[in-house]
Amino acid sequence: MFGVGITGNDDSFLVRSARTHIDLALLPSSGLLVRWCKYLPRKVNVLLWRLQHKRLPTRCALSNRGITIDNIMCALCDAVPEQVKKELCRCSWT
Repeated sequence: MFGVGITGNDDSFLVRSARTHIDLALLPSSGLLVRWCKYLPRKVNVLLWRLQHKRLPTRCALSNRGITIDNIMCALCDAVPEQVKKELCRCSWT
């Protein structure tokens, strides 16, 4: 009745099956996990998604997108440009 992959064994509609069917049809197969963890707060899921897809609004990223930034240097150490790698790994302040 609903199509392949959307119904259960007894021909009942399953949201999980519909979600899987839509994901397989529409989402790119990048190998990255796209589903959010329901046990984490939404803001943590958003942060992790943005991190995976290189969409964090660092000063360098905003400048590369054509947004005028007065200073792209890190606001904490002012030693190197503000980038994801630097902020999460190398900055002594973070």
